[in-house]
Amino acid sequence: MGTAVCIAAYLFPYLFMLGEWWRWLPSTFVLLIVGAAFHGSATARFFGLEMSFGAVSATVVLCVVLLPVFGYVLFGFLNDPPFHVQAHNYGLKHVGQLFQVFNDEILLRAAAMTVLLRWLPYPKTVSLALAGMFAMGHHLLYRLHGSNIGWEAMATLFSFGAIANLLFVRFRHIGYSLAPHYAWNFHRFNSAYFLGGYAVPQGETFNHVEGNGWIAIMSFATFLLISTAFSGGQHSGTLAHSD
Repeated sequence: MGTAVCIAAYLFPYLFMLGEWWRWLPSTFVLLIVGAAFHGSATARFFGLEMSFGAVSATVVLCVVLLPVFGYVLFGFLNDPPFHVQAHNYGLKHVGQLFQVFNDEILLRAAAMTVLLRWLPYPKTVSLALAGMFAMGHHLLYRLHGSNIGWEAMATLFSFGAIANLLFVRFRHIGYSLAPHYAWNFHRFNSAYFLGGYAVPQGETFNHVEGNGWIAIMSFATFLLISTAFSGGQHSGTLAHSD
């Protein structure tokens, strides 16, 4: 019952694509309340929120560093006519996106990884499977709204999902995956996209941004680098807990 409530609460703002910046907040409250009801004092650990002061500080620093880096990628590297990226609407919308990313991380990352690793004690296998679901979820969501995400963009989404999952497995909190996730979304979904002077629907923008060949290659290379760096550090389903 608790799982069904959490999934319904999580999906509601996605399925209805409501426009208000605060639409993610009710889902956050429901997830935390249901989690507390079922897990009590272990709720923070279950949702990947058990972090030391050092881990929190490192998360903030990582986010601050990545914000201008990702801003350059969007407004510099990808801003190549006839494709044009224009920043706008930074107001309260980015606050809502923080809760959107937070919901993704606590449910699709921490909770899903924690539960699945109890039944399938192979961290890399679980990480890759959930990364595939993360990419496919984007594909299905935007197909529902009339757009088609190509395989190049799907590859980038898969690579990010795999990177984030491996970071959770290694450090046992969502901080180091939440930072790049939010830093990217901060610019990515507060911008307008034009092709030949015409606005591009949000779903189609994935084919020009995440689907850019260099973005896909760099994302996959980063995944391989992190996967190699962490190899040998995880055996079975036991999750490391480190800062």
